[in-house]
Amino acid sequence: MLSHLLHTVAGDDYGNKKMKPEKIKGTVILMKKNVLDFNDFHASFLDGFHELLGKRVSFQLISSQHVDADNGLQGKLGKEVYLED
Repeated sequence: MLSHLLHTVAGDDYGNKKMKPEKIKGTVILMKKNVLDFNDFHASFLDGFHELLGKRVSFQLISSQHVDADNGLQGKLGKEVYLED
């Protein structure tokens, strides 16, 4: 029982904090990356390659309140996830 309480407060065996999954409501706008930059050959190539692999749509949450020093003091990036069919 005590170990269960410690895991609940401190996290799992790997030091990860357990978080309760929550749904958020928002709006998603989908655009191909090369729509924003007409001369970006690299983005066009990667778009086509990812479509072949079946990874068509991915997104990352970007914090507007927390900055990341490793990212040039821009917003902290979340984990990249792919939308399900």
